[in-house]
Amino acid sequence: MKYYALFVTILLCASNPAISGKPTPPATPRTASTVTGHRLLLGGTELGYVYLLDARGRVEWSYAVSGPVCDLAQRANGNVVYCNARGAAEITLDKRVVWEFKAPKGTEIFTCQPLPDSGVLILCNGTPPMLREFNTKTKKMIVEIEIPTTTRNVHGQFRVARKTPKGTYLLPYLSENKVCELDATGKVVRTITGIHGPFHVVALANGNILIGGGYGKQVIEVAPDDSVVWKVTNEDLPGEPFHFAAGIQRLANGNTVVANWAGHVGKAPTSQLLELTPEKKIIWKFNDWKNFTAMSNMQVLDESETGGRSYR
Repeated sequence: MKYYALFVTILLCASNPAISGKPTPPATPRTASTVTGHRLLLGGTELGYVYLLDARGRVEWSYAVSGPVCDLAQRANGNVVYCNARGAAEITLDKRVVWEFKAPKGTEIFTCQPLPDSGVLILCNGTPPMLREFNTKTKKMIVEIEIPTTTRNVHGQFRVARKTPKGTYLLPYLSENKVCELDATGKVVRTITGIHGPFHVVALANGNILIGGGYGKQVIEVAPDDSVVWKVTNEDLPGEPFHFAAGIQRLANGNTVVANWAGHVGKAPTSQLLELTPEKKIIWKFNDWKNFTAMSNMQVLDESETGGRSYR
């Protein structure tokens, strides 16, 4: 009898996606309960899939993943680059893996930025943290830089970093409450302090830096002289407060899309995605807890970007 009970326990564990790491397939066809308004590439810590939705909320494409997806982007050729803490990969829309990097033991990956000429940037939290660039066609690593940090807890070191058009790197130090700019050798050349739990940082075409302020529940834009030229907080969003300002994207029309991550609480009484005007007005939101769960990042695909999120 005890062997039978053991067999049943093993069987239940293998069939449980939270234990086995295998996401539960979504119902098909899946359509968002509200019109999305944008073509979207979606990723999250609890979704179990990378989704591509059309402007009516219908799933055009999905790809099963396990582990928290904190960063993702689609290249001009249609390929999708994503990372899920355990590693990073580039896949075609017919779900063929063209490049993959598995996180070394004791490390976690929350950055995967597509770069020109089949390049990709990843940042491995670890001891020590390492910034790496790969060519996904040749499968060769072309850059490897050790990153300074005082945070020994691997999970709390960094989130979504970005390489800038001028060749520097912007890193959000999650636990150190700061954003640093590093040169091509890894030397810190700029530090922006006073940001509680920054998650995502983007270099804008106007020379400013846009920061998803994470646990600080804010999104801020910082000028080259470190002055704050734009900021949105919960005081500006009655009825739609930030739970955690995660992934961000500045659209060509000047609006900002924010992933309002609701992790650790399962479901927050707010929208998963918000689009804000420069005047801090919400003109679009994605709120569909019936079909989707917490989203940590996204890419709006029907508008070009003003710079910094990915190279096309």
